Amino acid sequence: MAGMTASQRRWEAWFDAYAKIDGGWPERIELPCPEGDGGRVQIAYLAGREGGKGMVFVWCDRCRTGIFLHRVRIPDDAPRLPHGATEDEIDKIIPPDTVFLPPDPAIEPLPD
Repeated sequence: MAGMTASQRRWEAWFDAYAKIDGGWPERIELPCPEGDGGRVQIAYLAGREGGKGMVFVWCDRCRTGIFLHRVRIPDDAPRLPHGATEDEIDKIIPPDTVFLPPDPAIEPLPD
């Protein structure tokens, strides 16, 4: 990760955690928080309009920090919130005080 800013390294550490959990599916992979606070990484999918794609939220159960990604593949049998889930439904899974880092500062934003 040489040549990256501190915010880029931080975002990439979160992305690496997501990639390990997603890549190990359906096995449940326990990972420590990339922030080093002793918490555990959590993951939740939100279904999109397209069948197998949507959003993923990855966060720490202790420091309530994480990232989210758009247009990701959702594993076929992974639990997910339905497309159009209400804020109350989302808050039951993802703590409402969670702070998500801005999109990866190393890449250009995707066009809408």
